[in-house]
Amino acid sequence: MARYRRGRRSRSRSYFFKSRGGGRKGGGWKTMLAPLIGGAGDAFLAGKLPVNGLASAGAGFFLGDQTTRQIGLYQIGYSGANMFLGGAGSGGGAWY
Repeated sequence: MARYRRGRRSRSRSYFFKSRGGGRKGGGWKTMLAPLIGGAGDAFLAGKLPVNGLASAGAGFFLGDQTTRQIGLYQIGYSGANMFLGGAGSGGGAWY
């Protein structure tokens, strides 16, 4: 009795040259730029505004990066709660 022999599967040439970015415009550039812009903006606004994270949340919303947006919103909530409840400041000092 003859055994079934599988042939070798081959992929077309166009498969290897397709963009695998998931349909996002800009590929990975937006995910790299959003944290950089948000962090630089937060550092610039640190002494001017009592609420931290505004630039990170804005960069996350504007560039469509969910992680940067969530981190920015977390910082806004944390610093806002400290501002209203009188917590220990959000200066990022030592853990004592």
